[in-house]
Parts: sequence; structure tokens; C-alpha cells
Amino acid sequence: MTAIEIREALEKCYPDVTDLESSIKYSGFAHEHPLIAIGVLLISSIVLETTAPSKLARFTRYSERFVRAVARNMEISGLWANDKYDFSSWYCANSCQPRTGNFGIMF
Repeated sequence: MTAIEIREALEKCYPDVTDLESSIKYSGFAHEHPLIAIGVLLISSIVLETTAPSKLARFTRYSERFVRAVARNMEISGLWANDKYDFSSWYCANSCQPRTGNFGIMF
């Protein structure tokens, strides 16, 4: 799975967020919605099994500054520590069978 595939899946799942006309209207230029970018980054950390900003920046092609800002927030929240993403609060591996989500990513 690539960052492009993750982005496309999120955009397909949340088409209202990726309305380029709205982004132009509100900010004056077309851009990716920040929530899509954050989603791509967080799912990428699961796919790559790392929270290392340099690796995530290379994979997603987001700036390392952006990746480090998200990483810092995740660390402060206690979700990223020691190069691991603690997704145990929302992932129920023991009580649920792994499934393909609405956007085709295996969780």
C-alpha cells in the first residue's frame, strides 16, 4: 500500500472534505484538506509500523515539519511512544476479526 492509495481511499470515503472549490473559496487556493493529510499520516504509521518522522515524511511526501508537528501531538496524547503507535483504544483485535474497512484498508 502506498500513501497515494491511502489518500485516494480517504478521499473516496470522505468526498465532502476534498471539495477543491470550497478550499479555493475559503483559502484562495486548492489544497488537500488537513484532516485528509493527518489521516494519511496516521494510517501510514500503521502500514509502515513506525512513528519515525523522517520515514513517514519520505513515505507520505509531506514536509518533515508537518510530520513532526503531528508526531509531537500524538506523543503528547500518549498514542505514539518508542517508535510505536498505540492504537489499542480503538482497535479491537481480541474481540473482533480483522476486516476491510469502507475504504479497503485492512485493520
